[in-house]
Amino acid sequence: MPTNLDSELRLKDIIFALKDFRNAIAHNGVVLDVRFQSGAINTGVSQLLKQETGVGKVDFTDITDYVVLLVYLMCRMGFTKTECRQLITGYETIIERYRTELPFNVFSRIIKTTARGKLTALRQFVSND
Repeated sequence: MPTNLDSELRLKDIIFALKDFRNAIAHNGVVLDVRFQSGAINTGVSQLLKQETGVGKVDFTDITDYVVLLVYLMCRMGFTKTECRQLITGYETIIERYRTELPFNVFSRIIKTTARGKLTALRQFVSND
């Protein structure tokens, strides 16, 4: 975890952010539209991600923001750059498939227009880390 911020508090906030996500996955819940959230995510997590990764506008109202958090944690836990890039690429592949298969009005409710920019910044973070 970063030492330039209140690491203990941020770790608690990150665990809280991931709790509902994990439970939805474990119990076959819907995760794509983040309806699994039981409460607001502390803005400190968003600030941490902006400062550490350069990815802005992370507000956890979009599944892409959870991908940003997961990749950040993977990097901090020592996963290889290749493994981090594979997660990003896999997610981009899914987004592209949805974009071509779903009507635009449905796709745009699920994936925000900021997703590509966030993934580009995340890929840059992985390359520089």
